Amino acid sequence: MVSGGTFDYEAGKIPRAPVKFQKLGIEWLWRLFKEPSRIKRMLQLPEYMIKLIFAKDKTKGRWE
Repeated sequence: MVSGGTFDYEAGKIPRAPVKFQKLGIEWLWRLFKEPSRIKRMLQLPEYMIKLIFAKDKTKGRWE
């Protein structure tokens, strides 16, 4: 599955992060440095994941 900055990279719009960032698995941090406007979206992801993890299935009355 292709997601995030990969679309822009594959389309040739942006270069990949330096190799050091790639090896550390923090290319997202490189994109944040290059595009500070991403901060709002990036901060929403953990909040969404927490809600998703602890969401209660109201139709079955159990945690899923």
